[in-house]
Amino acid sequence: MDETLERAWRSETCPFDGITLRVQDMPVSSLAPLLTELVANLRLRFGEGQLWRVEDWHAHDGWVKDRRSSNWAQLAELCRSAEALIASAALDEHVALAFYTEPPAVLLRIEVEEYPEPGRERLGAFDLTLPRSEQSHVDPLLGDRGCERSPAKSYFDATYAG
Repeated sequence: MDETLERAWRSETCPFDGITLRVQDMPVSSLAPLLTELVANLRLRFGEGQLWRVEDWHAHDGWVKDRRSSNWAQLAELCRSAEALIASAALDEHVALAFYTEPPAVLLRIEVEEYPEPGRERLGAFDLTLPRSEQSHVDPLLGDRGCERSPAKSYFDATYAG
């Protein structure tokens, strides 16, 4: 997280007053096309404002990092293939590559395991935090992929490692 997200989480303001949807332990070859479709959907709904990128250490050690300016095209490019995801999102155990809108309305965090077990495809995960009213727009994309749903503030409280 960066300072903006940290303040919003602690004060339970947007997007942390919404819901977090989590998909985990998915082969990266399946994760990339799902994220491509999800990002396209989010871009249509939230693509007007600034997009920020930050390495999110929330679940690793809680370290607050600086954000960098990004855009929807960069996020889409990152999701275009398993190789692109691995190159950008395999950061460290429990460290996510996060993107969020300005003003904060949507937070997408992507994780790819750094070192897969021998003989097994690399796995990845993501969580998407957004207003409850927007959940119905992404549920059809997630289908029956074992998506966990939690109140956002509770989810981030439970995963905090700081």
